[in-house]
This record gives sequence, structure tokens and C-alpha cells, in this order.
Amino acid sequence: MYDSTSLTKRETEFNHNLSEKPQCVAIGKITRCIGVRGALKIFPFSSSLQRFLSLKEVYVGYESSKIEEQNICSVELRNDCVVIAFEGINDRTSAEKLLTKYIFIDEEQRIPLQNNEWFIDSIIGSDVFVEEKSIGKIIDVLKFPAQDVWVAKDTLGKETLIPAVLDILKKVDVHNKVVMISAIDGLL
Repeated sequence: MYDSTSLTKRETEFNHNLSEKPQCVAIGKITRCIGVRGALKIFPFSSSLQRFLSLKEVYVGYESSKIEEQNICSVELRNDCVVIAFEGINDRTSAEKLLTKYIFIDEEQRIPLQNNEWFIDSIIGSDVFVEEKSIGKIIDVLKFPAQDVWVAKDTLGKETLIPAVLDILKKVDVHNKVVMISAIDGLL
């Protein structure tokens, strides 16, 4: 989960390559039914479980081009997951039809970012450079307690692990998909 020392927020890892609707962002996945009254356990992609408390409606589907709007009856936060009940989903059989689907929101409903924070889907695919030399594209973000680690892969398949700390990250330009890092001994 997101830690205050982390620089990337887990609003979604699945916005890239999942959705065709450009203004839609996945914030969780339905993983199981809870009880017999239609409640659903959600694995959150968001770094903030509190963000679910303010939602009145969401979209549910396997991809954003095939989604259905669902009105939320109740939200309960439990440790590292969220339990949601939807209007019209009143029994376990109805709830089971939603299993493994994603929870989407409109892009403008994303949580606000602080300085030096980026959404994971905005840095995935960015070109990484060390002093004008390309070392690949960011393909993944690993979450660790101390800091995130960005995974860059070059055209030969070599992966480079980049600690996402301000001492290493010189420039992150999400609009142009470019990340400039410092040359650190042992990093490359």
C-alpha cells in the first residue's frame, strides 16, 4: 500500500492497456462475495482506502468500454480491502456475477496528488535516460515499505531497477513520458 515516503500512488496500474474509454480509471477489482446479502470484497488499486467512502456511483466491468454504472448503497473499510454493497445486488447469486470485474471511476474523480507524486499509469511507458543515454522504458512499479522501485526494460530485455527517490530522479515529465535519473554507482 501507499506509504507517505512513497512517490507513486496506486490509483491504478490498469489504466494502460485495459481501457478504451479514455476518461475512465480502474481503482479496484472485485475479488469475492461477503455473506449472503450481495456485499462484495474489493481489492483496491488506490493508495487511499478513504477515497471509496465518498463515492456514490462507480462503473463495473472487465474493461471500460463494456461497463455498467452501479449505485453504491454502503462502503465498509476493512484492513487492506473495501466491502461495497450496490443497489439492486441483494443476494449472493447476483453478486457472484460481478466477481473478477474491475471498479472504474471517471478520471476527474482521482485523488489529488502532492508535489513529486505520480500515478503509476502516468509513468508506465516513460523513456528513462541517464545523461542523454536511454536505458529503456518503465514497465512496472514495485511497492516496497521504504520506497517504490521503478522497473525499466531496454530493447534487449535487460531490466534496471530504479529506486523512486528524489536523490535519483532528476526529472519526471509525465506529459512527454520522459524520466531523467542520476548515474549512481551500482545502479546500472
